[in-house]
Amino acid sequence: MLEGVFDYAGLFPPTSLDLPAAAEHYFRYVSGPESWITNRFVCPVGRLNELLPLLPDGDPWGIACLGSALSDHKADLQVIEEFEDRAQGRAVVECYEVKAGDSPERSLLISLSNVGFEECFVELPWGESMLDGLHTIADCETLGAKARTGSIDPSGYPSCEELAMFLQECL
Repeated sequence: MLEGVFDYAGLFPPTSLDLPAAAEHYFRYVSGPESWITNRFVCPVGRLNELLPLLPDGDPWGIACLGSALSDHKADLQVIEEFEDRAQGRAVVECYEVKAGDSPERSLLISLSNVGFEECFVELPWGESMLDGLHTIADCETLGAKARTGSIDPSGYPSCEELAMFLQECL
């Protein structure tokens, strides 16, 4: 039931490793006894080129790519295509995640839903605009909703009521 459930986010708090150390840890996890539960390496789109020389030969790494912004998703996709070409089979971006911003535009969500990622998630802001974003995502069968439930910034922690509303709307 838990096979491949965790994407490895060693670049981010609480570990906050530098890219070479995070890549080394990830390689150790996917090559060792933790491989059954470890899924993709999480990497911001802006750091994909730094990751290239760290990719080992052998089985390709699955990448969960964090986009720069919903409004920039087309530019992100260009960077991802170039990265995959240059990776020469050593990595595949399997998932794209992007923050919607304060007020997710329906047209941008619809545009993103047509890009063809197997998994594509939009992180919605807490507050009133979340409901509109959830309803649009529900109309776009290829998108998933993501809700941040923690952060260095206190605004990243939703209230119990906000989290309950998110879960209820997703149902």
